[in-house]
Amino acid sequence: MEIPKSGSAPTQVARNIERVRKARQLKQKDVSDRLRAVGRPILATVISKIERGERRVDTDDVIAFALAMNVSPLTLLLPPEGDSVSTVHVTAEVAAKADRVWAWGRGDETLPPLWENADPQKQEEFEQLALPAALRYGRAQPAGRATEVLRSDVFRMLEFSQIASDTTGVDEEFKRRLSLARESLARLGHELDRAEVAQADLARRHQERRAHQGGTTDGDAQ
Repeated sequence: MEIPKSGSAPTQVARNIERVRKARQLKQKDVSDRLRAVGRPILATVISKIERGERRVDTDDVIAFALAMNVSPLTLLLPPEGDSVSTVHVTAEVAAKADRVWAWGRGDETLPPLWENADPQKQEEFEQLALPAALRYGRAQPAGRATEVLRSDVFRMLEFSQIASDTTGVDEEFKRRLSLARESLARLGHELDRAEVAQADLARRHQERRAHQGGTTDGDAQ
């Protein structure tokens, strides 16, 4: 698939602002009113210039437009493609598969290595910097990791379920991805069972500790 020639973040943002605005069936004046309401007043005429690429946007603008049109900031920053087939530009010099770009944007994984070879330690370092502690904790647990893998496998399977079966290799690839998704589902079920056992064991030990403390207190009182 041909790589789009854009690669400019401001150009991508401008295109996405116009695309989302039209999808929301909003006029530029409507967006301007909403921007004023969120504390970032921008005239409709200026919005027109932004969409035509005649005025750059800064970080505050991106956040305000995302709030005004009720989308994630990533919706404005990243290309609209999200499949595993399309190749998109992040910058003029860096391109990757669209689904990987979105995974990178969400903080799920690093992009194909630019500066070093990919390895688990680098992925861990990436998550430590890209995600808040609460999200890191969930993903660090076996069930959390299995959930992320299952989500990825299911999305990739569903992607191929929408392609005509007479396309070369589609049936085989769909079956392969379906098998991976089922394996991931079974792995998640196993990890959930382990988490249930661990929680029950923790509760039992807590009850035993409380009972022991209660018995000690009664003995001291006598």
